[in-house]
Amino acid sequence: MQMHGAVRTVVDWLTGDPSATPSVAELDARLEEAWDLQRLGDQGYSDDFKLIAKHLVGFFVGSREGYKKSLPREMRLAVAGGEIVVRPDEVLIGKGGQTHVRSVRTGHATSKELETVATAVFTLAAHGAFPGCTVEFVHLSDATVRAASMKPKTLVNRQATAEEALADIRAGRFPRDESPRTCPRCPAFFICGPVPAGAIEKTSQNSRPALPVGPFRSD
Repeated sequence: MQMHGAVRTVVDWLTGDPSATPSVAELDARLEEAWDLQRLGDQGYSDDFKLIAKHLVGFFVGSREGYKKSLPREMRLAVAGGEIVVRPDEVLIGKGGQTHVRSVRTGHATSKELETVATAVFTLAAHGAFPGCTVEFVHLSDATVRAASMKPKTLVNRQATAEEALADIRAGRFPRDESPRTCPRCPAFFICGPVPAGAIEKTSQNSRPALPVGPFRSD
């Protein structure tokens, strides 16, 4: 995850300045800075992970070639009881004038990535802000740029699901959704719900130092 954090730092730097045209040396220098911030040089596989990170950054840079870049801005989707604010990672203009609104992710895509409620919300917000645009999801670990292609009826159904979720949030209903895929990567270390101040200590034959507790933030 630290490697992905370093890659994300470089991606955010590139998308935050549409006029930037860095050389390979400048990209390497930025990645090196991000690497140091993540303290990735402290472990034995640093060079191997850095090679992977360079490939991810390289694919991202290549995926933008031939497009006019603009500074991303917030997109808003009106829903029952309020609105959802979405910020794309990148807005590109193709040679033919077509607008491409992109979400960039450093990891792999799931098998249902383009069918989720989150994808539908992003798509609807993008179409509202940029009518007629192409919505794309970039997965650097897969080296893919895929266009979202939900049918209108599916988009309506997904929006209804999002509105139900927001209603639950406003009502204070937060049921746990345990998953063998997402839980192991959770920064809360498998702890759900309110967490008391202090430290958690695992007691076993192979006990490790106590882990600091809260507050936690998930990206």
